[in-house]
Amino acid sequence: MVGVLSSLLVYSQNFQASNTYHITGINYEYRMGYYEDSSDTLLHAYLVLSNDTTNQLIEYSLPDIDTYDSVYVREWIMPGYKNVDRILWVQFEYMSGCFDYEVYYYIITKRGKLVPFPAIYYSMCDYPGDIEEFMFDPKKGTFQHVINTYLDKDTIEKTTELETLFWNGKTIQTSE
Repeated sequence: MVGVLSSLLVYSQNFQASNTYHITGINYEYRMGYYEDSSDTLLHAYLVLSNDTTNQLIEYSLPDIDTYDSVYVREWIMPGYKNVDRILWVQFEYMSGCFDYEVYYYIITKRGKLVPFPAIYYSMCDYPGDIEEFMFDPKKGTFQHVINTYLDKDTIEKTTELETLFWNGKTIQTSE
């Protein structure tokens, strides 16, 4: 069954590195140990357009400064949904023995509006492992919030659907 689903759906790993959006503002001086007291310090990051880094579109407060490892911004251009230019995927990684992930997906409309999906948080140590993500079915206009069990980086053993979301051309909805 997973093989049939896989041929119809687009997964986050099908996204490409974004040339349009990126993250700025991560305080590397703090991260590198130049400041001693972290009790009141939050690590801030901002999603910006690559050609206008002063326009902060989204602000993130990263919860764990000491284990923050990296951030990725990827996009799927021309996904085939009504009034959608692209879907953006932003992932923050934290290393604390295993990896903790904070993942944000956004629809970017043809007018440039960012429409957020529910945020995803999960942990994984090694394969096989469970990854919480969205799978995309443009033909149906749906987004499936799932937990995929991966045998390795590219092979899904099973999919557990948590919910299906719908796109009406303006908003993400929980029912049609």
